[in-house]
Amino acid sequence: MGLCRGAGFCVVMRKFPWRAWCAASLLGWIASLPSFGQTPPLLKLLTHSQLDVAVDSSLKSPHHYLNELIHRSETLQLQRDPVWLSLILYQSKWFNRVKSQVADPHFFMSDLGKKDPGAELAATLASFFSDILVPPTRVTSQCRFPARFYWLNLKLQFDPARIKIQSCPNLDHFYEFIKPVSLTLVFPSTHPNSPSSMFGHTLLRFNRPDVPVDARMLNMTITYNAIVPPDINPLQYVLLGLTNNFAGQFSLLPYYLKLREYSQMESRDLWEYQLRLQPEQIRWIMMHAFELSIAFFNYKFFSENCSYHLLSLLDVAFPQEKFTTQFKNWTIPIETIKYLEKRGLIEDVVYYPSLTRKIMEKSRQLPKEHYRLAVSAYKKGLTRVKDAILMLPEKNQAPIWDLLSELYRYRKLKEAEHSHPQLTEIEREVLLLRSKITENVPETVVSPPSIRPDKGHDITRISAGFERSASHNYYDVEWRPSYHDLLDPSDGFVANSSLEYFKTRLRIDEEQRQLRLYQLTLLDIQSLEPRNKLFKNKSWRFKLGWQQFPLDGHSWGSYTALEAGMGLTWQLGALPRNIYYGFFNAALRQGRVLDKDFSVMPGLTAGLLLEPWQNWRLQIQAAYNKGVVGDAHAEEHYEVKQNIAMGSQWSLGVYWQRTRYLWDFRNSSGFNIYYYF
Repeated sequence: MGLCRGAGFCVVMRKFPWRAWCAASLLGWIASLPSFGQTPPLLKLLTHSQLDVAVDSSLKSPHHYLNELIHRSETLQLQRDPVWLSLILYQSKWFNRVKSQVADPHFFMSDLGKKDPGAELAATLASFFSDILVPPTRVTSQCRFPARFYWLNLKLQFDPARIKIQSCPNLDHFYEFIKPVSLTLVFPSTHPNSPSSMFGHTLLRFNRPDVPVDARMLNMTITYNAIVPPDINPLQYVLLGLTNNFAGQFSLLPYYLKLREYSQMESRDLWEYQLRLQPEQIRWIMMHAFELSIAFFNYKFFSENCSYHLLSLLDVAFPQEKFTTQFKNWTIPIETIKYLEKRGLIEDVVYYPSLTRKIMEKSRQLPKEHYRLAVSAYKKGLTRVKDAILMLPEKNQAPIWDLLSELYRYRKLKEAEHSHPQLTEIEREVLLLRSKITENVPETVVSPPSIRPDKGHDITRISAGFERSASHNYYDVEWRPSYHDLLDPSDGFVANSSLEYFKTRLRIDEEQRQLRLYQLTLLDIQSLEPRNKLFKNKSWRFKLGWQQFPLDGHSWGSYTALEAGMGLTWQLGALPRNIYYGFFNAALRQGRVLDKDFSVMPGLTAGLLLEPWQNWRLQIQAAYNKGVVGDAHAEEHYEVKQNIAMGSQWSLGVYWQRTRYLWDFRNSSGFNIYYYF
């Protein structure tokens, strides 16, 4: 090889018989150069976390332990094992392909890991030989992915003499800090004044053995939420949420912070469902939670939302029967609870009322004169009525001081951006006055609703109906994927709010015998929260959809409508489910049947929503809109609708309405049979 040190010399030698020998010597010399045509040593690849290359290199290093582990995992087909697929959150796609739901690239050890379970498993095994820290953390792969390491060690029985078992102080601290002996699924009920919470929410609480039940707020929780900018408005939230424009992330927080957020600030009742799990299953879930708590996802409002990903945490403990496969198109929190109960995983249910409900119950139990004193002290200042309260017998003073204490706490929570545990001056004064009462006064008890949220009607609804209108008979079929409207049976739901989407109605004209798409409602939200002397709630509504309407006996018109409204609601009488309301509306209509093809229409809506008896819902409503830009026609609508529950999943709807579409009035009446499933 010394004769052929340079390429120039070999060119000179081309005329000589030994030129073939020269070329071979040159190639051999080039191949011997460092970092050219030769894979770096396997140990160096592992040290620098070049894991995919290390896996390929291990095939040429039969004596390295990584080679043996990869071959054994392939023999056992671990890349297809349900546990492995659950750990990486692989979801089945077309043509037997899979794709992980995790969007964070740091969650994968292989560049191909998002779509290739085998490549991810092999790269994960390779990463266990490395001391390199996994970004964005400051720990090694063994400590970053304890569930993967635990399971692969269980299947492959790692030889500690051939693979270094690393210490993980951060992980040990996490285990000691959480240390659960049981898990509780918490359901904060629906929150009608927040679009993000109208479905409700779910989170998991880890229960330590040394924390008593009455101090449960000291336990830790894990929840999955969309990462939402703080200055976003409700309309932006809905639109961005529907188009999957938020990132999602797990978070570990003390339960007392979630209690403050849901029960106190958002006025949501809490239902706690104790889960029936074995210690080994709890350990699996805890390790999996540690792995996922650092990753991020694409938040999907209807499908891969908070409840879906809490089920994905449970999947790893039930790999042969993945819970998430039951919820592919949409995931409603309360439906996941129903599913877990159906599987026999719920063993106990506890109800905790919201701060608002406690205040309302304390107010209801006060005599009217005492209630007026409390309201006056809250709104106008304690000094004005303190003497009048102190003149009452002690047993009458105590409920007033208790109510005021709750009201001042509520005000502080609403006005402060962050929690302030320090008592205000007025809170101290009220508590001091209350402490001077020595007479024993029973604590106000808030009874739970008669029907739990998971015992209400199912959220998918299909109906068949008949309508008589202008001497025409119509037959309707309607399908609504989710969730609840104002006339659906109210037990288990917030009675004065509704949320529906993708509601589709088909209609057949008896005379023309033609099936047509009659109505498509993409989204319809209404919140009718009553106001009172203590809580100045605002009501609102939003609707986006398309519908047809008859122009005469043989022709039809159609338009797309975007409607929104703000208004006020008040309770009617003593029954909380009887209300009356009024709205200022704004509507944008677009369709060829309109002059200039569109219309901007402000207007008014007023109505009554009643529940005369249980299982009977009645609504009386009138609306008027007037075009001011584009089409200038007026639109009027009067209706009386009622729905009578005929069982847990059946109801009968009967209605009459009088409507003016563009030019003339049209009366119609009909009925629908609803089935919920």
